[in-house]
Amino acid sequence: MKKITALLFVLSLGLGLFAQNVNVSFKLKAINPEGVAVDTTEGVYLVGDVTSWQFRPMEDLGDHIYIFDTTLHVGDTLSFYFILVNSWDSAGNQDWNYYKRYREYPDTADVICNPSWAKWKGDRWMIVPNKDTVIYVQWALCGSLSSTAVSGTSVAAFDVFPNPAKDRITVILPAASSKIDIYDLTGKRIKSIATSGKSINIDLTGLPSSMYILKATSGKQTFLRKVLVE
Repeated sequence: MKKITALLFVLSLGLGLFAQNVNVSFKLKAINPEGVAVDTTEGVYLVGDVTSWQFRPMEDLGDHIYIFDTTLHVGDTLSFYFILVNSWDSAGNQDWNYYKRYREYPDTADVICNPSWAKWKGDRWMIVPNKDTVIYVQWALCGSLSSTAVSGTSVAAFDVFPNPAKDRITVILPAASSKIDIYDLTGKRIKSIATSGKSINIDLTGLPSSMYILKATSGKQTFLRKVLVE
């Protein structure tokens, strides 16, 4: 009975964290870090968890810009990267080093592309936000050129850092007069904090190492983030 109650609670959290789908556009500027256009003769493809490891062709918008649109589940932690061929090996020759010559390798030391919880270094990583989103990056660079919700509200307007965290986090809120609740993955509320500003520090001392759900409420809007406590 407890398991059923917890499941129903999680499903009812805010905007349906584990059930809600959002539209995500992956937009790539195919210029390398040295400022030289990459060779896109064979096309540009997106691959990773976001495509169920299928090579998905990106649409050429011109001026070295490529885009791929998809639908993803809010809260999912997913890998992805861009590549200039549509196969793991060369024409079925089982040359598994083939694709490595054509894929991008963002800086593995950059926590934006490779946070400490990333399973594979060299891939990009994301936690799917709760808004329709455009992720706009440059070939092999980790910094975002633009990351905005379709509505025009910045996805980064609700941000949490550091993430992963140890004993304290800073939360940047989308609006003042927000309430913040922290839940564990069973749906139990761990903390509830009221704030009148757009930035707040939260003490996590004593929380067991685990994944938590951070829920911010501002007026009729609800924002969700996963936070990993180490």
